Amino acid sequence: MTEKILVPMDGSPSSEKALLEALRIAKKLGGKITAVNITEPVDWTVASPDAIILEKQMQDYQKKVLSRALELARKQGARISTSALDGNVPDRIISFAKKGGFSLIAMGSRGLSDIDRFLLGSVSDRVVRHSHCSVLVVK
Repeated sequence: MTEKILVPMDGSPSSEKALLEALRIAKKLGGKITAVNITEPVDWTVASPDAIILEKQMQDYQKKVLSRALELARKQGARISTSALDGNVPDRIISFAKKGGFSLIAMGSRGLSDIDRFLLGSVSDRVVRHSHCSVLVVK
């Protein structure tokens, strides 16, 4: 059976290390990798030109992160698929993994947002506690 590995990417060095580890695992087990980037939705209750600019910047960053994931995979001689999502980050990782039938989530231990971690708890911690499948947290 082919392993399906989900790799949430946020542009941090930690998420890139997780992708490289997932590529190593997939090569040994014949697995397929999907890299995802998830953005929190813009709050449109405060409609302003700034919200439109912010949404465009988030979309541009999402494309940059996923392009980097494709580049890292290509350098390792591998092919991966990518997906751009929006929503609450840990919830979307968990639901996407479950709906997609993934057997492993490989993710970085620390993302880009220390403030969010302080206020909400780390994304990796929430995914580990609530995921249906195994989670590999890479430092």
